This record gives sequence, C-alpha cells and structure tokens, in this order.
Amino acid sequence: MRWLRFLLLLMLCLIIIGPPLFLFFTLEKTPEVSDTDVVNTEKVLRAKYLAKRTVNQLLLNSAAPVLIYVSEADFNSLMAVAARTVNRMEGRVTIRQSEFHAAMTVRVPHNPAGDFINIGVWMYPSESGLNLSRVTIGRIKIPGSIAITMLRVIANFVFGNDNGTVALNAVQSVTFMQDAIVLRLKQIPDIRKREEQIVKRLNAFMNTIPLTAPPETVRLYYKKLIEAEGQVQPGRSVSLAYLIGPLFQLAQQ
Repeated sequence: MRWLRFLLLLMLCLIIIGPPLFLFFTLEKTPEVSDTDVVNTEKVLRAKYLAKRTVNQLLLNSAAPVLIYVSEADFNSLMAVAARTVNRMEGRVTIRQSEFHAAMTVRVPHNPAGDFINIGVWMYPSESGLNLSRVTIGRIKIPGSIAITMLRVIANFVFGNDNGTVALNAVQSVTFMQDAIVLRLKQIPDIRKREEQIVKRLNAFMNTIPLTAPPETVRLYYKKLIEAEGQVQPGRSVSLAYLIGPLFQLAQQ
C-alpha cells in the first residue's frame, strides 16, 4: 500500500506542478516569427491547387511511386492561409539543399513568463521515410522519433480513419532541391476507399478561406488604381471617390 500512496502523491504533484512547469519551459519573451505572408488571392489559389494536385496524384491508378513536389512558396502559402484561420499564429518555412525548417509563433495573453510560444520543426533528406531531426516547443526539445509519433496522432485526427498513419507509412524518401522538397510515396491499395473522407476534410479546411476574385481581375483593378493615382497632380489632395470612380466604371463594363 505504501507504493500506491507514493504513486498517488506523485500523480497529485504532477497535476499541480505540471502545467506551471510546462508553461515555464514553453513561453518565451521574443517571437521566432513576427509576421507571415499576407493572404491574397494568389496564395489561396496556390494552397487550393496544391491540395487538389496532391489528392489527384494519390488517386492515380498506377503501380509506380507517386512524386509530390512542394516548393517553399507552396508551404508559405499554406502558412498564410493557416495564420488567417488560426488566430494569433504566425509561420514561415525555409528550404535549403539539406534542411527543411518550419517556424511558428503563437501569441498568448500578456503574462510575466512570456507572450509567445515558438514552435520549430527540422527535417533532413532521407531514403527511408520521413526524417524529422527534432521539434522544439519553446525550450522543450523533442527527438525526431517522438515527434513522428506525435505527427501521426495529429494527422489521424485531421484526416480521420487512420489516414494519417497510412500516409506517413507511404513515404519512401524525401529529396531536397534548392527551394523545394520531393516526397516519394508508394501507392496505397485502398486509396479509393479513403478518397471521400480525405477530400471532404481537405475541402472543408480550404473552403474556410473565401476566394474574393481571380488573380487576373485583382491585377486589372490594381492597374486601374495606379492609372488614376498617376493623374493626380503632386501635392493635390483628392477624395476616395476619385479613385473608386474608375473601378465602378470598370465593373460596369
């Protein structure tokens, strides 16, 4: 019975002391990422195209491995969309020939311990699946093997039906280029059965960001604004209606 009392006392101490200790080691006073790329129409389109392209490649009826190409710009478009969806989050991805680094910062309410939770993910090239070097949450460093397990749990939650585990197990190799990575995936035999749920969940996430206008339309209106601004004499103040007027004329056409 003595060991049982000791175990209960230890669990009670962990429950009381654990959360403050966790916050102490995760909260920091300076952000790792202070700003994220601004979400615009092109970034939303890029993120949607990446998701659609990836799903289409996974659904190919072929015995050959699938190659998924993801550039640094693709990752940062996803970060921009995520930052708009998740309040108080900033993120950025950098890719070099031998290293992938994703950095994220979550702002928390002001407190003496620190206002930021900084998260870092490092990945290296691999010929045998996914090779996470380490993950950091504040001052806590998580080894790659444990981080892979955590990623599997999160992916299963996001995609459902153990699709995260299936996807991670399908990764055969990760190759790095100058500013992109190439994932080599083996074919998933029952991918068609998983298609509906994967597509539904991806679409539900991507559709949370409304697409305001095609990029060509945005560029056309922007060009019209520049032309109207160029007609204003230096030093002369004009009303907002002066600049909006040509845009309404363009919309009527």
